[in-house]
Amino acid sequence: MRIAGLSIEWLKVKASFISKGFGAPRFLGTDEVTLPPGDEARDEALVQALTAWKKKHGLTGLTVGLGLINFSSHTVKLPVRTRADVAQALKFEMEKYLPLQPDQYVFDFCTVEATSEGSTNIVLAVRKERLKWISDCTAAAGLRLLAIRCNALEAATELLGSVNVIEALLIRPDDGAYELIGIRNATAVLLRHAASPQEALSEARKLAGSFGGVLYVAGAEKHLNDFKELNARSFALQSASLIAQSASRKGRLSLDFVPAELVAARTDYYPYVIAAMCAAALLLFFMTSTLSYYKDYRALRLVNLKITKIKNSTKGLIETRNKTDTALEKVRFLKDFQEKKNRKIKIISELSDLMPRDAWLIGLSADEKGKVTIEGYARRTASVIEPLEKSPLFSDVEFTSPVTVREGKERFSLSMRVEQ
Repeated sequence: MRIAGLSIEWLKVKASFISKGFGAPRFLGTDEVTLPPGDEARDEALVQALTAWKKKHGLTGLTVGLGLINFSSHTVKLPVRTRADVAQALKFEMEKYLPLQPDQYVFDFCTVEATSEGSTNIVLAVRKERLKWISDCTAAAGLRLLAIRCNALEAATELLGSVNVIEALLIRPDDGAYELIGIRNATAVLLRHAASPQEALSEARKLAGSFGGVLYVAGAEKHLNDFKELNARSFALQSASLIAQSASRKGRLSLDFVPAELVAARTDYYPYVIAAMCAAALLLFFMTSTLSYYKDYRALRLVNLKITKIKNSTKGLIETRNKTDTALEKVRFLKDFQEKKNRKIKIISELSDLMPRDAWLIGLSADEKGKVTIEGYARRTASVIEPLEKSPLFSDVEFTSPVTVREGKERFSLSMRVEQ
């Protein structure tokens, strides 16, 4: 599968192309285009670029990364903790934070903190109309839209995967503006957009102390110079490549903003896999028993043929008798082996038929001498003993430990012998 990752910053589009298969992704190349202003001209130029890249690299899918300016960020506290419960609660809770109805937005979240009383979540929301032109252009180029990411969160994910930090403030350039991402406990707890280097520097002065005084600036050295007074460290970052590789990445910060109506329905193959595995297990069980019987039957038949041949031979009586005795010993051995091999199956089958419906076993053992021990629960232990004593397969049924009562059920431990 060949994928293009696009980092869209205003009208500048940076693209990275990878081939995904077994093993690590293979890098195919990069490209960059500047889209003209105006909706129609912009859309036409993007479709042309996507079509050309598709033809050149054999693309099938597309992952898009957008700058933080396209999103609204909110910290939302909820009395629920699990991801499913938080997602359900946000459908109603976001009415308090968004100027329009929540159904006009696509939003996703990451949990910053979870306690016994609930959770604190960073929620990012983007208007669907801001995404429509991207989905329309992707469809016009014959590509599948795999994911829409936030460039700021992908940069934070890359920093956490590359540098061993607990707290840090990451500054990411965004076409003349800056994005500030506060990281604490391996997650983004703060997201801000600064329209100019001066505004970004002012915000960084205020926030650096809250994140251990550790400051990283992504991108070229020229961006690092704007924050030298804060002892900023340089961090190499290729946004388009990150976006391309994020198509299949699942993590706390891997938020996805593809509208629900554009997400392809997934077929749940799990029930089919389970059914196939059960059928294979049953088939293997019956085949094993059948093959074992056939093997023993064939061996027995060969021995009988040898006995017949010996009896019909013209050798002396003693030699004939010795060979016959040897062959008969093999027959007895095989019959005894076959009988012992099926003994445990007979025991389990007999117990399955004799056990009352309100009883169940938690332990079963049988030794080579025919002694069987069982443990289990029943409403009445007597209902277990009676059929065992009447069974022609078992004898000497007796308790191995006293009967105990737990939650209205009697726990029993019995031993018996299997009749030959």
